[in-house]
Amino acid sequence: MYLLLAVLPAIFWGINPLIIKKINGHTSNEMFGTGLGALITSIGAFLIVGNISGLTLLTFGLSFISGAAWAIGQLGQFMSFRTIGISKTMPISTGLQLTGTSIIGVIAFGEWTGVINKVIGFAAIIVLIIGVYVISKTGKQTKDQNIKDYLPLFITSIGYWVYSCIPKAINVNGLQLFSIQMLGTFTVAIIYSLYKNNQVVKQKQSWLNIIPGILYGLASLAYIFAARKVGVNTAFVIGQLNVVISTLGSIFILKEHQKGKDLVKTISGLALILIASCVTAFL
Repeated sequence: MYLLLAVLPAIFWGINPLIIKKINGHTSNEMFGTGLGALITSIGAFLIVGNISGLTLLTFGLSFISGAAWAIGQLGQFMSFRTIGISKTMPISTGLQLTGTSIIGVIAFGEWTGVINKVIGFAAIIVLIIGVYVISKTGKQTKDQNIKDYLPLFITSIGYWVYSCIPKAINVNGLQLFSIQMLGTFTVAIIYSLYKNNQVVKQKQSWLNIIPGILYGLASLAYIFAARKVGVNTAFVIGQLNVVISTLGSIFILKEHQKGKDLVKTISGLALILIASCVTAFL
C-alpha cells in the first residue's frame, strides 16, 4: 500500500510534461495553469493541516521563497520543452538539480559525513555530469545553438536548488511547508503569465494546464506521506522514475525524433543519471 503511494509521484511527475505538450499552449499558459493548480492543492493541504500555528514570520517567508524558487525552475523547464524537447530537458534538468542540491548539502549542511562517503558522492556527481553531457550531445546543433538553447535550463535550475535546500534550514511541519510553498509558486506563476500575455486568462490552454498543475501538487503531497511511511531515501529513489516515464514517453508517445545513436545516447545518459541519483540518496 505504502509503496504504491510512493509510486504515485513518479507517475504524476512523469506524465505531466507529456500532458503539457499535448495541450500545446505557450509558456504563459503553462505557468498560469501551474499557478492555479498550486493554489488549489495549497488550499487542500491547509484544510488537512487545519492551522499554521507554530510558524514564525521567518519560516513562513522562507517557505514562500522556496515555492517561488520552484516556479522559476519550472519556467526553465517549460521554455526548454520547446527548444530542446522533453526527452532532453527532463534528464538534464534532473541531473542539474541533483548536482546542485548535493553540493550545497555537503557545503552548507554537512551531508555525506566521512571521507569515504564524500569520495563516493563526488564520484556519483561526476557520473551525473557525464550523463547530462551525453544527452546534451544528441541531435545536430552548432556550438552557439547549444549554448543558446541550454542556457535558460542551466540558469533556472538555481530555482530548484533554492527550493530543495531551504526546507533543510528550517523546522516546519511538512504539510505546512507544502501549503506555503504552493502560495509562492502561485504568486510567481501568475505574475509571470500575466506579464507575458495579457490574454492568458481568456485562453483555453491556460485552464487546461490546471490539470498538470494539480497533478504536480498531488504528487508532492503523496511524496510527503510516502516519505513518512517508507523512508525518505526509498521515496526519493522511486520518485526518480518520473524522469524515465517523461523521457521515454516523449520519445515513443510524442514521437520526439530520436533514432539510432541519439536514442542510445539518451538512454545511456538517463541510466547514468538514475544510477548516480540512487547512490547519492543512500549516502
